[in-house]
Amino acid sequence: LSLGPKLTLPSETQRMALSYVVNGFDTNLPVPSAKLSIHSSSGSVDLITSTNGVIVPPNIMPDGTYTLVFSGDRYADVTYEVSIINNVRQSVCQQTIVLNQVIRIDDCIATKYAVKDAQTNTIINTASLTITSSSGSTQTINVDVNGDIIVPSFLSNGVYSLTFSATGYESTSVQSTIINNCRKPTNPYPVFLSKIISNDELRAVLTWEVDCTKDLDIHLITDDYIHVYFGSKSLTYDPTNINLDFDVTTGFGPETLSLSGLTWNRKYLLAVQNYDLNCDLILTEAMVTIYSGGRQTVIQVPESTGSNLNWWVVAVIEDNTITVINRLQNGPTSYEAGFVKYTDLY
Repeated sequence: LSLGPKLTLPSETQRMALSYVVNGFDTNLPVPSAKLSIHSSSGSVDLITSTNGVIVPPNIMPDGTYTLVFSGDRYADVTYEVSIINNVRQSVCQQTIVLNQVIRIDDCIATKYAVKDAQTNTIINTASLTITSSSGSTQTINVDVNGDIIVPSFLSNGVYSLTFSATGYESTSVQSTIINNCRKPTNPYPVFLSKIISNDELRAVLTWEVDCTKDLDIHLITDDYIHVYFGSKSLTYDPTNINLDFDVTTGFGPETLSLSGLTWNRKYLLAVQNYDLNCDLILTEAMVTIYSGGRQTVIQVPESTGSNLNWWVVAVIEDNTITVINRLQNGPTSYEAGFVKYTDLY
């Protein structure tokens, strides 16, 4: 009696589990948006969504080698290779998968950029982008006839510095950590440059990355009751002129405040209100850039300072000094925005 060749089963770690729970490294809790893509050697792909972070692969699968790709919103993918012979699975009922690195949308690079004037929201036809890798190699891309800057179709994983510049404008640089060639969902992605300003001028530009909200509003409030916002866009308090140059109610900004003829006998408070409350401020990946005296101060919305808070207190400017506050808190509602006072927020 011949029993045939001895069957060699894959090791425990090379077998597929009966089920998986997918946790985030930052919370150690299941990721509700987790998904599993099962790629076979024949090229077929099965996509399995999770139930509260738990994923159950099919009970019966043909013999073969499979690539498992676990993913979740805002996390980097995790990939495993497994083998199935006679449908033998791991001895444990459930394997834990940890998604290790959060991907913020602003970490990703765009397929193409539209570089615009922060005051007028119009295309700057002289703009260019210089991409610098961590090794120091650079490539410069100029705006094309359509007003776009086209980024190379593939960039290797790594840290890149992106510098946007144009004649007569302040250059701006951002850092991108590219993972799995991730790209921003907005195409073209807007970048806003501020015209070079004099020493008695100041400009604040609000933008945001995530479209869960369409309307964030920037406010400038002083300790002597000046208030410029969407309901009062231009005020002059001799010799200081304050203008809300651009008010956006759909999209990703910009909301731009410009001050000229500055005097330092008052305190200026910059704040942002979440007008429509469609999502928490901490999810918007909002950013305020303050241009003053040849300096750029970039302030990102806090990531973990409470939820359902409708005001972001950004900074106080006094005696030509910018003091970053960067605090989320509750304050007057959208309908009461015109009555907010300096002391309500600071």
